[in-house]
Amino acid sequence: MDSPPTSLQLPRSAGRALALLDHVVTAGRSTLTEAAAAVHLPVSTALRHLLAMQQAGFLDRDERGVFCAGPGFLRLALRVTTTGPHARLTELAYTHLQRLTATTEESTYLAIRDGSKAIYTAFIEGTRAVHHVGWVGHTVPIAGSAVGEALTTTDRGEPPAVRTGAVEPDVTAVAVPIFADAPTPVAAISVIGPSNRLVGPRLGRAIEATVAARHDLEVELVGASEDSPPSFTDAREAP
Repeated sequence: MDSPPTSLQLPRSAGRALALLDHVVTAGRSTLTEAAAAVHLPVSTALRHLLAMQQAGFLDRDERGVFCAGPGFLRLALRVTTTGPHARLTELAYTHLQRLTATTEESTYLAIRDGSKAIYTAFIEGTRAVHHVGWVGHTVPIAGSAVGEALTTTDRGEPPAVRTGAVEPDVTAVAVPIFADAPTPVAAISVIGPSNRLVGPRLGRAIEATVAARHDLEVELVGASEDSPPSFTDAREAP
């Protein structure tokens, strides 16, 4: 008997549709021309896929022809947010992000890995007049970024990753992995702020506070896993 394939290739049409959906949702709003260019498709092909997703409710289109996320996509997103595999992680992380922001006065984030990118899933806004703005739902490259280094490390004892200007100019990020009871990081938490402020003693306090937040979150995650098996990465049942 033939051996099963080691990997499955996404059907071409499905891959095109998903790439278009990803572009529109990530961008927030997109014209047909922008969407086609972003995924390197002919305009006619992109239009066919976009209209099919509009008809299915995953996209909406206004009177000017600009596409955005539709009610079908929003319904799925809300379902995943409340009952998906990362729902408990996100719920527990908010308290620790709030404490981290209170300590550092900077914006704080939770992120998970999405292939070659990191996607931000939770955010607490910094308390200073000038602070990093919310990136929930946005992605950044794994390669070269502080959050990417945190998400790909296998060393629990590795110091926090610190990067300046890796994703945005004049912005410094401090990131640490969240292992809990898993062999590899399940997420990362980070502090992000202006590079001219996250220096010297302030940077040192941000590093210490981020490490402390990691410890507290991991303790809570392991406890939640023991109290409510299976582990926190499994979806919770809807009420």
